[in-house]
Amino acid sequence: MIGIHKHIVKQGNKGFTLLEVVISVAALSLISIFIIQMFLASSTLNARAKNTDIALARAITEIDMIKSGHYPPPHLMGDGLAVYFGKNWSVGANVHDAYFAMDIVLSELAETPGLYLIEVEIWELKDGIRDFMLLELTGQKYYR
Repeated sequence: MIGIHKHIVKQGNKGFTLLEVVISVAALSLISIFIIQMFLASSTLNARAKNTDIALARAITEIDMIKSGHYPPPHLMGDGLAVYFGKNWSVGANVHDAYFAMDIVLSELAETPGLYLIEVEIWELKDGIRDFMLLELTGQKYYR
């Protein structure tokens, strides 16, 4: 038994050196950093895509409300209308607490009196300032 133990100790020099372990840990760290960045970027893009879907649904709802007469006549809207939404797309947030803003502009077409073009833009807000446009809808027309 003692002879076997001596034989194992003599051939036990096949392990990793400290330098090899440090290099492999550094390489794994770099790879994991890139993987974590990809996950963070994909979650940000996923959240933005979800907000764009909700923005589209809100814009369609507002356009339908305009067409059905729930908004004041275009000549009373002036330069347009801004609707502000809270973090979870709740309606009625004030400018300072809003996370999203919807700008609605109605413009009468010169060639056809009474026909209005509806333009809708929805923005993400950062500190009350329009930061990133989620959605822009133009081309919807209606008679008033």
